[in-house]
Amino acid sequence: MSSAHLKADLAKITQVADTLNILAGQFDELTRVTADGSAAGNAALASALSDFANGWSDKRNEFLSRR
Repeated sequence: MSSAHLKADLAKITQVADTLNILAGQFDELTRVTADGSAAGNAALASALSDFANGWSDKRNEFLSRR
């Protein structure tokens, strides 16, 4: 009976984890920016940014809850 060995590139795994953490931070920042709709200067633009940020925020939270 032989046992299988799993090899993992820890440097790449760390790089992916770091990138995902950066993305999570950027989406968090986007959510904070769009919370102030007046900064957009246009109600329709503020609404679109808010919808986008909320959608991404929901998906981000779903993703982060699986970590």
